[in-house]
Amino acid sequence: MTINSMLSTIFASTKHPVLMIIILMLFTITTSMKTFMIHNNAWYSYTILLIMIGGMMVIFIYMTSTTPNKMFKMSPLIFISLIAMFNLMPTEKTPSWSQNIKTNPILEFSTNLNTILLTLYLLLTLIIINKSTSHYEGPMRSYN
Repeated sequence: MTINSMLSTIFASTKHPVLMIIILMLFTITTSMKTFMIHNNAWYSYTILLIMIGGMMVIFIYMTSTTPNKMFKMSPLIFISLIAMFNLMPTEKTPSWSQNIKTNPILEFSTNLNTILLTLYLLLTLIIINKSTSHYEGPMRSYN
């Protein structure tokens, strides 16, 4: 069982929003590391990491300001299954899919197209965040 499938299983079984954000951050970090292993270039993985962590920070701030303060409790069953999943994970250093990089479907696309799409995505994200945090309309939640 891979780390991403293990994190997906834990994410599906949790109900606390802060724990969900932490699991999403761990999922993003592992995806970023896999992207680095595939491309042998840190820029793709670093860009993905920055975009996803930035978006999750906005979600984290919004969720923590709107949800009530609940105590975080992890059930023993989830904790035991988490330990069991870590023990069952394979421990090979280089996965077989990272050794043959020429068969990677991501590299078949034009790099210029990927750059243009990434730039458009970043621009769209900037515009949406700028519009949602306008000073004239006030905060999303009013504090009394």
